[in-house]
Amino acid sequence: MTSEVVIMNRRAIALAADSAVTVTSVQNGRRESKYFKGANKVFELSNHSSVAIMIFNMADVHSVPWEIIIKSYRAHLGKRAFSTLVH
Repeated sequence: MTSEVVIMNRRAIALAADSAVTVTSVQNGRRESKYFKGANKVFELSNHSSVAIMIFNMADVHSVPWEIIIKSYRAHLGKRAFSTLVH
């Protein structure tokens, strides 16, 4: 279970998440779960704008980890910035 916290006011936002992750896979027809400490769950979406993403639950899209997708987008974005965010 992931624990995420957001504290915000009119001037700032603070994001925090635990760092534990459980990975479940099937080996020889049996489900196996492994527990890891130190996983990253909070990422900067841009190196030049204050936008962040927190990850929980499914940590991949079509077997590609969200971490790779976010870092790839951040590199693709470069120094570009947008005046608004659309959700």
